[in-house]
Amino acid sequence: MDFTVDKSILNFITPPPPKLEWMEDKRDYRLVIPQMQSMLEEFVRIEGFREGESRLPNHLLSNMLMNKINYSRNFGGYVNAMPKNWQFIDLCAI
Repeated sequence: MDFTVDKSILNFITPPPPKLEWMEDKRDYRLVIPQMQSMLEEFVRIEGFREGESRLPNHLLSNMLMNKINYSRNFGGYVNAMPKNWQFIDLCAI
């Protein structure tokens, strides 16, 4: 028979506590999880087009970052945009 002996031992009758959703402090100088997932998806797509080459050229990465920064300046957004402090970076700084 399943039963709870004390508060520290849970059995099959007592359901497990619900999982906590991920929480994160949004800061102006760093990426949040959805932004990193979006960038990872873009890198995977680019890798698929490059037909097996494992390294991405530096100019491709810098152009991609600048495009995301310019998009953030004009349109904003939560997933595709970059952090606010990154909007002051130009191509020479990258």
